[in-house]
Amino acid sequence: MEEDDDFTMGSLMPKYLNKSDSIYQIVFFISKKEDYSSAAKVLITQRLKIGYLFYSKMVSKIQIAKLVDTIINKG
Repeated sequence: MEEDDDFTMGSLMPKYLNKSDSIYQIVFFISKKEDYSSAAKVLITQRLKIGYLFYSKMVSKIQIAKLVDTIINKG
């Protein structure tokens, strides 16, 4: 199976989502799957501000810190 830059799998939505859908997708990856790499990919691809996650109150500050760490390490 080849890896594709576009999100085409069932758990990964197409590339361009509205802000609410993107935040929900990030929360899903972090909360349900603990998949910080996919969450980081959505955040970067959708060009969202990390501050949106603080307002969503669906993820903890520790989880946001892990997401930031993932982004920095993969930078």
